[in-house]
Amino acid sequence: MYKIYTSPWPKPKLSGKEPSQYLFSTKCLPIISKWHSLWYKEIKGKYIKVVPSNIEEVLTPIGLAHWIMGDGYFDNDCVRICTDNFSKQEVLILTEVLDRKFGIKSTLNKRTNPNGNIVWRLRISKLSMEKLKKLVVPYFIPEMLYKLGIKN
Repeated sequence: MYKIYTSPWPKPKLSGKEPSQYLFSTKCLPIISKWHSLWYKEIKGKYIKVVPSNIEEVLTPIGLAHWIMGDGYFDNDCVRICTDNFSKQEVLILTEVLDRKFGIKSTLNKRTNPNGNIVWRLRISKLSMEKLKKLVVPYFIPEMLYKLGIKN
């Protein structure tokens, strides 16, 4: 259930003018809270994104497709996934899960952010690109196929 507010915030007096902003909100559903608690841990009052301990169980082809559509990009004949918020150890776990569960080979790429922090990104091997495409293309929206190097 979505609520759509068609007037600016705070609510102005009725003036007959077109709204200048639209605000959206969703209801909090228990299933969403369950997923949030898997992916985020509260540390020192802040929620930090983590790789769930059961990632091998919960990662599906459709989940992988959404992950690439949201955080992936095509570069030099391979897909890279921005895993910047995960630790090196967590990204290594992700590479192992992709290999064991889907037979997709991947590596870590070290990157230094503009602020000087070192982060790790996941790079799908060129040798696994065809396997990846067969696995996730059925779940991709056409507008995002470019993230797999597919011209639409």
